[in-house]
Amino acid sequence: AGAKLTRPESLKDKPVSGIDKADVRYKVQLGSFAGNVPSDVMGKFIEIGDVSNIIGAEDTRYYHGTFRTRSEAAAALKMVQEKGITDAFIVGDLKGRIITGEDADQLLAP
Repeated sequence: AGAKLTRPESLKDKPVSGIDKADVRYKVQLGSFAGNVPSDVMGKFIEIGDVSNIIGAEDTRYYHGTFRTRSEAAAALKMVQEKGITDAFIVGDLKGRIITGEDADQLLAP
């Protein structure tokens, strides 16, 4: 409609299926508890630091960090596991909504 392109447009930074890659992050899920977190576990969470929680209908889930890359999240996962949180795993975060780590990988794939 009268628009002229002066150079090829880069599609690398364009949203994938309406999702902006800049909105995708990784977190390490530390645990999920219905009720109170045991005091020894809470002590580990405090030692780890940068812990947030999301309160759901049936449980509260605890997460560590916010990472731009899977490798940063993997390093954090290793540290968390070394501190005794052996059931921890990597998840994705899309604008505050938790998704699987694999879904985050697919959204960030080149």
